[in-house]
Amino acid sequence: MSNRISVLLQFCVNLLHSCVVCHGAAGQGKTTIAWQLFKDEKVIWPARDRAWVKVSKSYTVEKILRDLLQKFGAQPNTAAEPNTDSLKTAVRECLRDKRYVVFFDDVWNRNFWDDFEHVLIDDKKGSRVFITTTDGDVINKCKRSSIIKKHELQPLTENKSRELFYKKAFSHLGGECPPNLEDISSEIVEKCNGLPLAIVAIGGVLATREEDPFVWSDFSKYLSSELEKDPSLTALQKIMGVSYDNLPAYLKPCLLYFGMYPEDYEVQGERLTRQWIAEGFIEKKRGKSMEKVAKEYLTELRRRNVVQVVGDLTWESYQVHDVLRDLILKKSMDLGFGQQFISEVDDDDESTTSSVKSRRLSTTTYSNDFMSSPNDPNIRSLLFFIEGNALAELLSTIPEKFKRLKVLDFEDVRCQYDAPEDLMTLIHLRYLSFKNTGLKNLPESIDNLIFLETLDLRFTKVKVLPKGIGKLTKLLHLLVETGEFAADEDIGGLTSLQTLRGVTLRVDGALEQLKQLEKLVKLRVLRLSKVMNQHKEALYSLLNALKQHLEELHIATIPGHDDALIFDSHFPDIPMLGTLVLGGITFDSLSSGCKNLGQLVMKKGSLAGGAFKSIEDLKNLSTLRLFDTNAGSTLHVHDKGFPNLKHLELSELPQLNIFRIDEGALPSLQTLSLDCIFTEVPSFQHLKKLKRLEVFNSFEFEDVKIIEHVPLVQVYDHESELTHYFEYGKKGIGLQLQ
Repeated sequence: MSNRISVLLQFCVNLLHSCVVCHGAAGQGKTTIAWQLFKDEKVIWPARDRAWVKVSKSYTVEKILRDLLQKFGAQPNTAAEPNTDSLKTAVRECLRDKRYVVFFDDVWNRNFWDDFEHVLIDDKKGSRVFITTTDGDVINKCKRSSIIKKHELQPLTENKSRELFYKKAFSHLGGECPPNLEDISSEIVEKCNGLPLAIVAIGGVLATREEDPFVWSDFSKYLSSELEKDPSLTALQKIMGVSYDNLPAYLKPCLLYFGMYPEDYEVQGERLTRQWIAEGFIEKKRGKSMEKVAKEYLTELRRRNVVQVVGDLTWESYQVHDVLRDLILKKSMDLGFGQQFISEVDDDDESTTSSVKSRRLSTTTYSNDFMSSPNDPNIRSLLFFIEGNALAELLSTIPEKFKRLKVLDFEDVRCQYDAPEDLMTLIHLRYLSFKNTGLKNLPESIDNLIFLETLDLRFTKVKVLPKGIGKLTKLLHLLVETGEFAADEDIGGLTSLQTLRGVTLRVDGALEQLKQLEKLVKLRVLRLSKVMNQHKEALYSLLNALKQHLEELHIATIPGHDDALIFDSHFPDIPMLGTLVLGGITFDSLSSGCKNLGQLVMKKGSLAGGAFKSIEDLKNLSTLRLFDTNAGSTLHVHDKGFPNLKHLELSELPQLNIFRIDEGALPSLQTLSLDCIFTEVPSFQHLKKLKRLEVFNSFEFEDVKIIEHVPLVQVYDHESELTHYFEYGKKGIGLQLQ
């Protein structure tokens, strides 16, 4: 933990109900430090209730109040449409008698605290509020009603600046700078003025350059000349411009596409890369799917430190820093790449109208201005980020106004309607998303969309896919929750399909459905539900037909049903399978042919016979999660068992009471979560690489020596109070917070 985080940690430890304000210029690392504090379970408080709220320049009080309620798992207690007052009341009631922590990141408005000081109630439970801001007046406002600790973030020291630069520029060398580049590196780092964002950005540029002193010297001179230009821009803005200018041509449109999303929006990787593909940004590479090439582009943007990763490892999302986003918006307007539609533009608003015709348009507002705007055949992409139920009118307007659309994204726009026939006249569409809209039905004429590559219907009310969808021979990704095809033959026509999520087998006709799926030999991801044991032979036949490319498989039966699915030793060899998720399935053994399996998840199922031993022998398995599954009374991990498993979770296994770990077992395990009732304490001392242990309602550690090597141990008792244990060198348990 760096000195900067340690200082903030001490602030938070020493205060009861308090507000910690981290103040500093843009690019000094306020958000990075706050996020590390927020996500690190070792940090400071035993608060079970916590929320991270990103506060944009254009925030609304209602949106933040809703966000707080969602983060704390509550809803407004009113039958009417909630207003600001009712939302404030709901938040207060939600937080009453709780020990909580709230992080408000990137507060711009000095009057922000006026809206929330009476919402975040103080019940003398030791709750805390953490704010990051560039505006010192925010601090003065907070002082009126809370104990304030101000942390003025300083630029990095010369040594810390070089250390960060080396980490980014020489990551392939473990952060070690070659001796012949030390002097020129110091010269370059000095130009960054101790700003972490600037150092990271320049480090990302030079990480791709030849490690030659003359090449780096030329770059240093170029950087100096750029910093001398345009006095209206800050040094950080100029450095971010250098970072953009040094991107290869194929990455620039991918980065500019982040400007199509609202400020502080967290976009999931799959959504982003599929839109890039639909836009034509991704070049074809022999032997690789377009999706894999797109992911390589995204990885390269991350490696160059121009894109930030947010969220966890399971649901990674991406953002760009506000300073870089301002640059992206300007570049997009100048180049006619894209713009955000704003009906009313303030003088100091980040978006302005442009005489250059843009090819892409996004909007966060629904207004008559948009509805009455002129038809524009230049628009190729249209993305909506609108709150409220406005989709019906939009759906009827778009086909006439924007006839050449390739990307049409309505994700999260509320709707309770059918998609109109006119929408199916947009024959150039490649990406169409109604995710989380509540859409009811699609028209039969969907077969007009002959170039469609992605159709996302997750979290809608579309249950039956229309006839003719099988004619969409270019469709790559069909994403539904629990969808049925109107006719079995429609499935087999989707011969280009790579992702098929959410198909439900019918009571009558399931065997024919599975037979039709055998035609989809390019499938990489498949999710099926209501698969019964009577379908097993047909399912195995399907998996054998798909085994050449299949990488991810989700199969769910009906838990507790007399004919629930049982997997046996005849489970097919699927050499490319990396993820297997099973719901309600009895698992007898796993074929050794699934040698590349990296993640196995079982829910509401059963491990029978030698199933656990067959899993234990998988060489590449890195994650195993068992939820509400019958695993017997004893699970025994033998010496050298699970050689590469890093994450293990055993939760609500009703019959399990002994978890035996032999010495030499689980040699790579890093995180272990146990939510079972054990009669004896497992031999945690054998888990030499364990970094995090979670134990829920299970047992007490009579001998803490068995866990003294674990950096973080969390024990949740029956009253849901959290106890943290920390290790301090060889002293063993150094601190206990209750």
